Amino acid sequence: MTLSSPDFEPGAMAPIDALCAGSNTFPTLSWTDVPGEAAEIAIALSDQTDPENPTLIWLMVGIDPALGELPGGQLPAGAAETLNDYAQLGYGNPCLEQLGKRAPRPPVSDLRPTNSLRNCAGSPWA
Repeated sequence: MTLSSPDFEPGAMAPIDALCAGSNTFPTLSWTDVPGEAAEIAIALSDQTDPENPTLIWLMVGIDPALGELPGGQLPAGAAETLNDYAQLGYGNPCLEQLGKRAPRPPVSDLRPTNSLRNCAGSPWA
């Protein structure tokens, strides 16, 4: 599978809309090449600044693989979001701008197909 986003530029800093100084919403995401047996997909975004201790920014499950795209900030029918590592339900980034900086790079994303609903096996946050 391939996951992409028009909201992030390779090697660039995270866009302001992905931070709490902006709208603090998840980015637009698109995916291709989903296995035919996938009943749903789950998407996790994490901050890998410290790879030993990744920080979960967002986990959404129950996404219909046929959608092919998730418009930024819009929860599709049938999908659900979990608590992140900031104890927020849904997407949420820390207020890095309050620390005098912006996120150094886009978060790492993890797109997983599942062959049964609400099966996030293999996710480090399951």
